Parts: sequence; C-alpha cells; structure tokens
Amino acid sequence: MNKNITIEQAKALVNKSSSILDKLKRFANNDDRYIEKITMAAEKLKEQQMIEELKSIPVEEVNKDKDGIRIKLLRDANYNSIADLYMLAESELAQIHGIGKKVAHTIKQKVREISLQVRKEVRIKLNLDDKSDAATLLVVNLSKYKNSLSYVKQCKSFLRENGRKIESLINDVKIIAGMVTFSFNSDMSKAYDSYDKLNEIMSDTLVNEIEKLFSILDKIACISSIYAWDDFSKNAAQLNGILQDFFPDLMGSDSSLYGLPEELAKEVQNQDVDLDGLTCSLRKYQELGVKYILHQEKVLLGDEMGLGKTVQAIAAMVSLRNKGATHFMVICPAGVLTNWCREIAKHSNLEYVKIHGKKKKKEYNNWLEMGGVAVTTYETISDFMLKSSYSFSLLVIDEAHYIKNPNAKRTRNVEIISKNAKRLLFMTGTALENKVDEMLWLMSLLQPEIAQIAESIAYMHTAQQFKEKIAPVYYRRKRNDVLNELPEKIEHEEWCTMTEKEEFIYEEAVLNKKFNDARRVSWSIDDFAESSKAIRLREIVKTAESEGRKVLVFSYFLETLRKVYEFLGRKCAEPITGSVPSEKRQMIIDHFEKNEDQSVLIAQINAGGTGLNIQAASVVVICEPQLKPSIENQAIARAYRMGQARTVSVHRLLCEDSIDERIMDMLASKQKIFDAFADESEAALHLISEIDSNTFLELIEDEAERIKEKRAALAIVDDEDDEEEDEPIDKSQEEDDYVYDYTPRKYDNFDGVINDSEKIAEEASEHIIEKIPQAEEVDINVKINKTEGIVESSNCESVEKEDNNELYQAAPFNPINFDDLLLCNYTQIVRYLLEKYGKAACDFYLNEDCQRENPLISRKNEGLICHHIKEFDDVMIDDCSRASEFSFESHKAENLVYCNGLEHLILHVKIAEELKCGMEDRRKANYVISAINRIIRPLNGYYDTKSPALSDEVIQKISNEYDNYIKVVSYLWKNVISNSFYSRIIDKMQLAMNKDGMVIKNILTSIS
Repeated sequence: MNKNITIEQAKALVNKSSSILDKLKRFANNDDRYIEKITMAAEKLKEQQMIEELKSIPVEEVNKDKDGIRIKLLRDANYNSIADLYMLAESELAQIHGIGKKVAHTIKQKVREISLQVRKEVRIKLNLDDKSDAATLLVVNLSKYKNSLSYVKQCKSFLRENGRKIESLINDVKIIAGMVTFSFNSDMSKAYDSYDKLNEIMSDTLVNEIEKLFSILDKIACISSIYAWDDFSKNAAQLNGILQDFFPDLMGSDSSLYGLPEELAKEVQNQDVDLDGLTCSLRKYQELGVKYILHQEKVLLGDEMGLGKTVQAIAAMVSLRNKGATHFMVICPAGVLTNWCREIAKHSNLEYVKIHGKKKKKEYNNWLEMGGVAVTTYETISDFMLKSSYSFSLLVIDEAHYIKNPNAKRTRNVEIISKNAKRLLFMTGTALENKVDEMLWLMSLLQPEIAQIAESIAYMHTAQQFKEKIAPVYYRRKRNDVLNELPEKIEHEEWCTMTEKEEFIYEEAVLNKKFNDARRVSWSIDDFAESSKAIRLREIVKTAESEGRKVLVFSYFLETLRKVYEFLGRKCAEPITGSVPSEKRQMIIDHFEKNEDQSVLIAQINAGGTGLNIQAASVVVICEPQLKPSIENQAIARAYRMGQARTVSVHRLLCEDSIDERIMDMLASKQKIFDAFADESEAALHLISEIDSNTFLELIEDEAERIKEKRAALAIVDDEDDEEEDEPIDKSQEEDDYVYDYTPRKYDNFDGVINDSEKIAEEASEHIIEKIPQAEEVDINVKINKTEGIVESSNCESVEKEDNNELYQAAPFNPINFDDLLLCNYTQIVRYLLEKYGKAACDFYLNEDCQRENPLISRKNEGLICHHIKEFDDVMIDDCSRASEFSFESHKAENLVYCNGLEHLILHVKIAEELKCGMEDRRKANYVISAINRIIRPLNGYYDTKSPALSDEVIQKISNEYDNYIKVVSYLWKNVISNSFYSRIIDKMQLAMNKDGMVIKNILTSIS
C-alpha cells in the first residue's frame, strides 16, 4: 500500500478511469443507437416506397364508392395519382376551385385509407440500382451496426466483468483526491488500497487497447455512403439478415411457420439446438430448418437453391456434436466435394476428412478412428465396409436426385450405408423434376410409412392434401417466401430473326435429323456476323458493361461456348465446363469477381449451373432453351440467390420459326404443373418431367413438316413467277444459287452431347437426345487465351473460307488406319490433324520475346502435343532458349496444330523425307534432326520409366501405341540410311536412346 499518493495523482487516476468508463458505456450502447437509426431509416424508406406505389394508383380511386367527388377538378389542377393527393395538405386541397373543406376532408380520409393498405403490403428491398437518400441512410446505418457489433460486444464484456468494480474503486480513490467530503468514517487504508488496484487495472497496456477500440468505433461512426454501398455489394445477405432479424414485418417475412402445417411447426419450434461452434449467423427460416432436421431425424430438405441448405446441414451437425455425437458423413457429387470441405471449414469448427482419390482408404480409416465429417462421393462409397453393428450420427446426401433410380448402383450403395446412420438428411432443390414414383422412392428411404400413405393420394386434384401428408418428411421453402429482400428478377425472351444463311443451315439440320445441330440454331453458323443470337448477345453484354454489370452466359453445347468465347474475346473469363475441376471452378469465379476487365463468364449449363455462387453477375444469358425447366432455374439461381445486391436480368436467346418456339411452348405447360405442386412448399409430381426423347422427336418431326410445307409453298410461288417469264431457266444454276456451301464436319469431337448411361449415336441420322451428365463425366477440349480466345474445331469448309494458308487449302485426306497415315504427305497429315483435333486454341507464347509460354496451350491431359506447321522457320516448340531468335509469327495459333506423340513424330519424319538436303537446306535439315531427337528420346524415356513429368494419359497412349511407335521409328530409319546427310549425324542407337542417354534394347532390336 502506497500512502505517498498526492491529491493530483489521485485526481488524474479518477479522471482517466471515469473518462474510459463513460466512453465504454457510451460505445456499449452503440448497437441500440444504430438499431434506432435503422428503424427510422427503414420507416423512411418504406414511406418512400409506399409513395412510389401510390404513384401507380390513379386519382379516380378516391371516388370508387361513388361519393360524388369530382375527379375532373382534381385532374384539372394536375393531381393525377393518389401520391399527388397524399403529398398535398388538406388545407391546400380545400383551396382547389369546386372542392371545399368538407370534400377535401373526405378525399384525405380516403387517401389515408388507401395509403395505409399499401403501406402494409410494401416490402423493403435494398438494391444497388436504387441508391435513393432513404435507401442510402438505411444502408449506412446497417453497415455501421454490422461493423461495430464485435467491438461493441468487447465493450459490453469489459463492463460486465469490470464495470462495477471500477466504479467502486473510483469512489474510494475520490477520498484521496478530495473529491468527496472527508469524514471520520472514511477508511483511508481502503482508499489507498483501492488506488493501487485501480492503477493496476488501468495499466498503460489496457488503456492503449481500449483507446484503439474507441478509435475503431469512432471511424465506424463516420462510415461514408460510398463505403456503405460497397459493403452492401459484398455482404448483402448479412446486412439484409440484420434487417430481417429486427424488422421481419418490414421485410415481409414474419411468418413463423414457413410452410409447415401449424401443429408440426409448433413441435419443430420447440426442438432444442446448440449452435456453439457455428461461425455464422442463421436466418430464422434456416434455424427452423435445422430444428426440422433434428426433430424429424430422417428428412428431405428441398429448399430452393440459394437458401443455404449446406449451412443448415452443417448447423445440424454442430448441434449434434455439442450433444456428444462424433461421426458424420456427407455424400455428394465429385464436382462439389471441395466446396463442401470449404463450407464446413468456413462456417464451423467441425473437423472434416475428404475421402476421395488415391488416399481414400487411409482417409476412411482416419475418419473411423478420429471422427468428424467424412466428405466423399457417390462413387467412393462403394469401397466402404461398415459393420452392421456400427452406427454414426448423421448421413447427409447432397443432390439427392442422383439416387432417384432404385436400380442404379449409386442408389444401392447409399441404401446400404444409410442403414448405419441414426439420422438421414437428403438435400436437393430439384428432387421433384421427374415422375412421382421417383419422388416416393426417395421418401421411402427416409420414412416408408409416409411414402406409402402419399402414394395412395398422389394425383392432381389432391395436390394440397398430398403436400400436407408428406410435410413430416419433405420440407421446401421458396426464395420468395423467405428472402423478400431479394431484388427484382426480370426475365426477357429475346426473339431473334434468323438471317437467310443461318435459317438454311438450321432447316437442313432439321430435315436431316441432326437434332443437336437443330438445337444449336443460330450458333452453328461459322461467321457470327451472320448469327442473330450472337449479335443480340453482344448488345446485351455491351449494355451490361455500360451499367457496370457482369454477365453469365450459359449453353449446354461445348461448341457454342467455344464460339462465344472467341466472339467476345478478352472480356471473357476462363470458361467453366464439366472437365474443369471443382477447385479450379472456384478460382475462376474468384478471379472473375475481382477482375474489372472481365465482364463475362461463360459456362456449360450442367457444370456452371450447380454448386456455384456467382452473385457478382446480375445478368444471365441462356443461349438455347433447355429440355428441363429445372436446368434453367438452377443456372439462374447461381446469380439470383441470397447475397445478390442488384436487379437480376435473365435473357433467353430464341429464334423465331425454329425448334426454340416449340420447346418453349412445351416447357411453359410443364412449368404450370410444377408451380401447382412443387413451389407451394412441399411436393411435386410426375407431370414435371423433362422433354423426353419421344416428345423431342415429335417436336422435330412437326418442325420438319413445317419446313417442308414452307419450301413447297415457296416452290409454288417460284413456279408462278416462272410462268410469267418468257426466257428459259437454267435449272442447274437455280439449284446452285439455292444451295449454300455448307457441309457438317466429319470430325465433330466437341459436339457437346454426353449421355448418362446411354449409347451415343455415331451417325447424324441417329436420334441424339440430351441427358443430364454428372459434372465430372463431361469432357471438353477447350483451351483458353485471353488475347486470341477459343478457336472452334475446324472443318473443311470453314477453313477454306477463313484461311489463306496453303496447308489448309489442301485436298482433304481421311486415312483409314495408321499405315495409311504413314503414306500421307506432310500437308495431308496437317489437314487431317486440324479436322481431328481442331485448330490451336491460342498463341504458344504470351509475348513477342518468347520468354513466357502460355500454359493454357497445353493439352497434355488429352495426350496431345503442339507442333509448328511452319517448322522450317522455327526450332522445336519447347526450346524456349532459342525461340526468340525466330519470328514471333511462327508461334501464332494459326501456325500450330495439335497431335499425339506418334503423329508429332510422323510430321517430322515427313519434313525429313521431303527435304532435298542440298547445301541451302542444311540448316533446315539440322533442325529436322534436332526435332526428331527431341521427340524420340523423351518418348523413349517416358515410356521406359513412367516418368511423373507427363500425365498418365500421355504415358498410357504411348504404351497403347507401342507397335505403331516402332513402325514410325523404323520408317524414319529408312529415311536416314537413304540420305547421306542424315546418316552422318544420326544412327540407330540414337533413335533407341532414352532421355538420359541410355539405349533401350528392345526398341533397338525392333528397328528394322
């Protein structure tokens, strides 16, 4: 105890402590002050939006009860809407000639009644496209509240733990400071002791930390409108969640039932949950979803996409963990495996184990031993062997429509493993897209007794009864039911008129039963300057860019994606297709959201339409109508979901007088049935099936008949015109004028049609009908270059029209087998490879000094190498050290061709074969031999050692083609021994040498 304390020291400590305590109390009440300001701003915005609604109500509404109000007098005074009258004072209204006080009072009373009714119906929707003063005030205070919340909690926590103690100590120290009247009852010893304690609490370290806290809160209090709107654009879901939690009536989402029958809802609401360890806040409907999962134990959660089914599943696992559960499992498609792991780590402190790939057995055993969340795929679970006596707490089946077929292997695997789970959670937003028996099958895996009851009443006129019966097992919420803050979604049908050329191409596809060419109406044309859909797409993108918006472009067909990418150029992000791994998909999206130069993201609708969140885009373009309503809805939901901060515009590109019209009519009728059953909240029936192959064939046949009738009518008109002419007509010339120079390509490797467990038609005459593939099963050979874009796979006709390169103009040659290929000349082989693989996707080097290869040129995952067509002007493509010695033009995409290892070797053999090897060709010949060595030696090495430097795909192709490889080397050897120049610089042992200089004896002995 220090009794040598001066009055000044005591006063200083009291003042410092009191000041800090007062600030802590003031800042601890910041949340209440911000809530008050949010309330006032919300009411002001609601008033503003009510007035906007009143503007649409004509002034005649005040006289709907025929009270004798003379509307003409109001209109003559320029009062045309209820909003005009609402803003007008009663005294001003009475001054209008012919109105008077009594009538003015009646009018204002009517206006108040109308405005009160409108106000009840008005729902607040914050939107980046509407930054009014009232909306800005609300967003600013929401941002202040959100950003200050954690710091306010720190203030409250400090006060709760130390506030009273500090106040008591301050009062004691005031005695020393002479700030209170001294009496004989005062305990000076206690006062000095309190000084020491207070001085210890108010250490410099603590004071500095508290002052930093105050500084942060002061800065938050000064948040600008610019910062607040930027905060909203990034955290719209969180800010809207705050608004909804405090003012559900303002958001139009104050329902406590969210679609559940009342009795069941009350039971679910009483379910206890413990969310300690969940690192995010749940919306009220999400919390009810978690309670539903826990209370019902075996359920199908069918919330519309974008409502956070994943977070609800994670929250359920957290609650079970907090009550002693240890093991959980998530089974999902491989395409969203990584996303599940990321979401678990982001939103909870649960441990997860990704069980997939080569280490799946070890990871599985780790999960069994250590517990946590096992995240795996439908295919991987076939390797799981659980004892019948073993049980774990919760099995989550994501995208549960994957197991709607009871005869599928994946379904049987899930059925087996589900027997080991105490609780089952099936999740899908699209479980109701097919027949009722599939829906009932899913329910039978969960609660068979309910499925049995539902089966007996599953027909149209009992839809509501059906929904109520399955409510204990199936729960669905729509976005519009629970996310009233979502901005408006505006859908446009962009009907395009085909050009004469694209119309002919389309009609020929229909008449020849090339169904997928018919579905690619307008996109099949080579020159997009003549594509009506491409022209409209460019206009949409240009408008979006001018408004600072980003665009999502979806197509089912890979060729369409490739052409769109080339057409739009560098403004496009890297496309997302089925062959892009899930980890890379998220990287592409992250880069797209941050990169201001990229305004367009194109995606295959089956790959980009599920499992991704792309709220950065607010314009969605669908290149062709899909054969299921759910496919388009899924794609749109990538952007129109919780967190979207702008009005979403959806554009469907359609062509008049085409199959587009027939598909849209068919889907419209199916959507009406879906709306009647599924979107009310609990169930759907079989009538929402996709357009199946038979139906689609009927549509095509109808379309073919229309085209034939149209052409017949045109022929009649032509004949009538001919009768009026005296001159004879050259029929052959007339026919030539009518037929365009268009022939579908023979090698159409990128047709974009991948059937799920169906035989793919190999000839154009067979009926190819679209099925929904698993994301991981889709393949696409698309390579990207931000400068040049994607180049479509070539065909004879388009190449002849677009390229002057004489190699492209050579007569086509289609070798039947490998021996035929060896007999081709260099030009014919290049032409064959262009047809087989398509032109190179982009330039090989990123810049003119040739120091940086473009990594996206590589197609090693397909076993392909890139070769220079103009090889004489260049060294081998992989020799970066010397590449800059030669023209950058020789590295351009137009001078490259893809080939596999053997085809690459054949090309160089043909170069060697065609050289005269005179003095003027010695330099070129030297490059040829260098190139041959660069191909042979690595290929030998890779084949012999199974080097990890190349992909398994390349190694496997070399292994499979060993005999043909020997044929090429032997063919080369004949060239070498027949040419004195070659024979002086290469021998047989060199041809059989691997990359390390070792001679491979079996190859040496095979060379003849």
